[in-house]
Amino acid sequence: NLLPIPVLDGGHIVFCAVEAVAGRNASEAVQRVGMSLGLVLIVGLALVVTWNDLKRLGVLDVFGGLS
Repeated sequence: NLLPIPVLDGGHIVFCAVEAVAGRNASEAVQRVGMSLGLVLIVGLALVVTWNDLKRLGVLDVFGGLS
């Protein structure tokens, strides 16, 4: 949870650290883009891990040429 990815708690810590150094809050647009990219990263990682697990377990062999 403390990974510096904006969707997770570590990302909030990073935003707070940036605000402390810069002396002002990050704009709403910057926070929105950071959260969106963090969410895409987390979902993408989950998909890759799931795909690799299914491949390792041989589940994808049922469908032919997917792996």
